[in-house]
Amino acid sequence: MKVWGVVGWKNSGKTGLMERLVIEFVARG
Repeated sequence: MKVWGVVGWKNSGKTGLMERLVIEFVARG
């Protein structure tokens, strides 16, 4: 949940944010 806020604040791009989130989720499981 914390990553969400940090990434959202650092990156304004929604596409990149979503892609990063998906990758993180897949990597974490």
